[in-house]
Amino acid sequence: MMRSMYGLKTLLFFMTLSSGTALAIEMTGFQASPAEVMALPQFCYAQFLGEKYSAPQYRIPESCGVGMNHYCPALVVLNRANKSYAERMHRRGYLESAERQTIYTLKAMEKYPNCPIRSQVETTYRLIEIQMKSMR
Repeated sequence: MMRSMYGLKTLLFFMTLSSGTALAIEMTGFQASPAEVMALPQFCYAQFLGEKYSAPQYRIPESCGVGMNHYCPALVVLNRANKSYAERMHRRGYLESAERQTIYTLKAMEKYPNCPIRSQVETTYRLIEIQMKSMR
């Protein structure tokens, strides 16, 4: 009985350690993990996953213009900011990055009033602003 209890505790420890390690790997650097990409709108898939997702539904619409490649990374860092395990300092950094990239996207979109994701980008910006205010 004691041996099986020890084995169970050891197994649980390594499972916890490995999932924590996976989490740390997922959240380091700017490169989005596959799990992070799958949490994004479909039009972001081509930007992060490449050739496998080359169909039009996996790309930001061309009618949005250049500069839109900053929106999907903004969503990645916004999602990172909203992870419950993010430290306050990291959360603020992620929010600031999301804010900068979303502002860049909005400016790039000014010349393209018919961009079909315009309202989504604007909503994202308002959400970031609300979260930034709550950090003060």
